[in-house]
Amino acid sequence: MSSKIVKLTQLYSPKKDPMRLALFMSGSGSNVRKILDTYIEQRSKRDVSFEPVFLFTDDRGSNALRIQGEYKRKEINIPLVYTPIRDYYNHKGCSTLSDMDVRAEYDAVQCRTLQMFSVDAVALAGYGWVVTPEICDHFVTVNVHPADLRVLGRDGKPKYRGLGWIPSAKAILAGENKVCTTVHLVTPQLDCGDLMGVSKPQRVPKEILDLDDRAAALGDSEVITQIKSFMKENEGSPDLEAITAKRFPLYAYARDCQEWLKVNGDWVVFPKVIDALARGNYAKDGKGNLYFDGVPIPDGFQFS
Repeated sequence: MSSKIVKLTQLYSPKKDPMRLALFMSGSGSNVRKILDTYIEQRSKRDVSFEPVFLFTDDRGSNALRIQGEYKRKEINIPLVYTPIRDYYNHKGCSTLSDMDVRAEYDAVQCRTLQMFSVDAVALAGYGWVVTPEICDHFVTVNVHPADLRVLGRDGKPKYRGLGWIPSAKAILAGENKVCTTVHLVTPQLDCGDLMGVSKPQRVPKEILDLDDRAAALGDSEVITQIKSFMKENEGSPDLEAITAKRFPLYAYARDCQEWLKVNGDWVVFPKVIDALARGNYAKDGKGNLYFDGVPIPDGFQFS
């Protein structure tokens, strides 16, 4: 009895030249640095699978310009593209950045840049905004997320969605004793794309583990909304993070957990996923199921 042959289509089919990668960032750019360091290491070994072709940022306060200069000294001449998202929304007469019609117009501008650079894939490396189909339907787009997206909530969607410190805060309040980083394909729905890679599980710091009742000690899920409101009301205040951490212990724990997981999760698994994508390891079947080297990975590939 013969088994049925499943026809697979690679997410990216390797070419003679390395996969052309665009890097999107909004803040510190630590994940961008790790990807660029991986490229430098590959180049030194003459085994290059991908090439960073431009760096994009939406925020003038990000480290993008600093990173560009830093890596130019390392003989990586990566162009920097800057389109301030807040200015774009203001120009459109929108006071809120949640208008997704304007977001689609904004993304269409970046899409033209991606086409101009003949980009094959996009890495959201600490990019602070949901992208629309203008980008993710036209380019293989991957995102690194500082939480375990395999854990689902009652609505069937990933329980620890969100940006920045929020996923860590949700995991802490839920009583998780271990956390991990996940890398996923990007869709217009926040953190809901197919899982590509998962880092090794990491123990939650001891000071959090020692809290007998985290909900009682740190507050229920509503405290996350309170923290977000407090930070928005005091935006621009000096030492805002320190003030918030003193007022809301959950925020302090979540930020520490996020930074610690970044080192042990994000910086490890994200470059590996990008390299595997560039080498053609990922594919989908006719039903949209994701595979790694011909093996189904409904929960992502576990990287060591």
